[in-house]
Amino acid sequence: MKLSSRTRYGMRTMIDLAANCARGPVLLKDICRRQDLSLKYLDQIITNLKSAGLVKNSGGGHSGYILSRSADSIYASDIVSALEGGLSVRECVDDPELCARSSRCVPRKLWKKVEKSIKESLRVSLSDLAKEQKKMKGRGENNAGA
Repeated sequence: MKLSSRTRYGMRTMIDLAANCARGPVLLKDICRRQDLSLKYLDQIITNLKSAGLVKNSGGGHSGYILSRSADSIYASDIVSALEGGLSVRECVDDPELCARSSRCVPRKLWKKVEKSIKESLRVSLSDLAKEQKKMKGRGENNAGA
């Protein structure tokens, strides 16, 4: 499984917002500068994050963005779901009625385990990710992310 660049950059954007929005709305151009992202691409990502209710615009046309709720209540799984269209490994994992073989399908059992593991791994709050970024920055590590 490979996450799209949209998700990788979206995660970096959300961590950046969590780390910087305490001082007020964050401008997209500032996120782009800190995260080395294209403004055009970030506009697309922000649209998805807004639609998912994870961020909101603080006002008019050139205003900044803030998180829609506390960083403690936003999880990595929320961000990945918003940008990848869900966390399902295979459609039949969530809806066994889609396949007549689902009750006797060995791979489906494996996909269920994989999906459960992914969901558990992504059960980390945006707040925790932002704290980890600050620690890395304090140690002088390059923390731009993948």
